[in-house]
Amino acid sequence: MEEYHVYMLECRDGSFYVGVTSDVEKRIGQHHYGAFETCYTYARRPLKLVFATAYPRIDDAIRFEKQLKGWSRAKKRALIASDWPGIQRLASRADPSRRTLTRAPQDDSGAVRAPQDDSVAVRAPQDDSVAVRAPQDGGAC
Repeated sequence: MEEYHVYMLECRDGSFYVGVTSDVEKRIGQHHYGAFETCYTYARRPLKLVFATAYPRIDDAIRFEKQLKGWSRAKKRALIASDWPGIQRLASRADPSRRTLTRAPQDDSGAVRAPQDDSVAVRAPQDDSVAVRAPQDGGAC
């Protein structure tokens, strides 16, 4: 029975990369040796595997991968350290370090309304310095 692994790498710059794979050794090797130049990790090598867990179903692995990608840096560090009370504290709404997001205003049809002033508008960058590009060679990243 095939297993699917959610893994987290710590990059040279201290950032984290989270991914999912059915072959951890092969995938870590691809990251380590820079198999895909467009990958987030390519310019951040060397890399260190800091966390991995297995799931029997791909949809469960992908669900946890997406959840983990949304976690704060502090919460990821707590997971790496197996600090379960820390994870609970960081997940709690009572934790003062959590940012509070508010729901966007909606009209009667449920469509999101544009803000009335620029104070809360989110703007796209004017250049492509933070653009995310898909691999051109069809490889995974």
